[in-house]
Amino acid sequence: MAASTEAPIIPIVDFSPFLLGSGRNKLEVGRELYFAFHTIGFVYLKGHSVPQEIVDESFYWSKKFFDLSIEDKFKAPHPPEGWHQRGFQNGAEKVSQMVFDQESLKKLRECPDYKETFDMGREDDTEKPNIWPPADLIPGFREFWNKFYTICHKAELEILRALATGLGIDENFFDEYHTQADNQIRLNHYPAVDEKVLEQGEKERLAAHSDFPSITLLWQDDIGGLEIEDPQQKGVFRPVPYIPGTVVVNIGDLMMRWSNDLLKSTVHRVRAPQHAHPSDLTKISAPRRFSVVYFCGPNKDAMIECIPSCCSADRPAQYE
Repeated sequence: MAASTEAPIIPIVDFSPFLLGSGRNKLEVGRELYFAFHTIGFVYLKGHSVPQEIVDESFYWSKKFFDLSIEDKFKAPHPPEGWHQRGFQNGAEKVSQMVFDQESLKKLRECPDYKETFDMGREDDTEKPNIWPPADLIPGFREFWNKFYTICHKAELEILRALATGLGIDENFFDEYHTQADNQIRLNHYPAVDEKVLEQGEKERLAAHSDFPSITLLWQDDIGGLEIEDPQQKGVFRPVPYIPGTVVVNIGDLMMRWSNDLLKSTVHRVRAPQHAHPSDLTKISAPRRFSVVYFCGPNKDAMIECIPSCCSADRPAQYE
């Protein structure tokens, strides 16, 4: 994959000093993470613990699944219940942000999210069991993603420990809230589409939204299209280009509330990739795009109260 020439507004933090160092090195990384999450809500992490060969393999398995026929993909169907985020969906979801009235939702759904997804969680979740394609259809798929899930949970805890250090609390503060790995992997496939369709609002790749959980880990290919809202200019979106060897990490709504709004959950979206001549849309087709997302949430039974260092007499807790 080739790196983009677009200049990102998101800082790049080398995580290896936290994993390999001690004391001052770990504190410096924690402070860099805190500053990124406080000001922008996103960070590129390099030197993290997820091996590059595992990341590369995740895209191999994702493409292998989405290259199946639509009939075969629907052998692992997403249940009709929206809360049971498992299995395959084909354009059935429309992401919306803080829209609750039916008329507004209906209008939003006139421009569907043009994508396919496959969701999975921890293998021992009996409330929301995983829905896998038949083993003989894509041998090794289930085994790889269970391995990937475990690797990402380890990385999740390491990142949360660094964040705790930056917040000035015990390094292991978040550990007890994330012991059950109540997380979710989502494979995203955005099929090739005529960019005129996207530009004219007939379809969207992924509408503007924020994530809900503690943190999100995102790996993307080099196609482009991910954008975040500029913290200084509401409604203005900036590109988040692919940078080799990094994972994009962002704060979720829950962590924003947990931190008494000191950490920012930033709105983001996926659009057509930027080109040198965006006005010449008659000849351009947005190519396929893939991403692998790991949503990290606390235990379902965890009691979430304001992080001790995030509230004081001068800054009382805003949420009960």
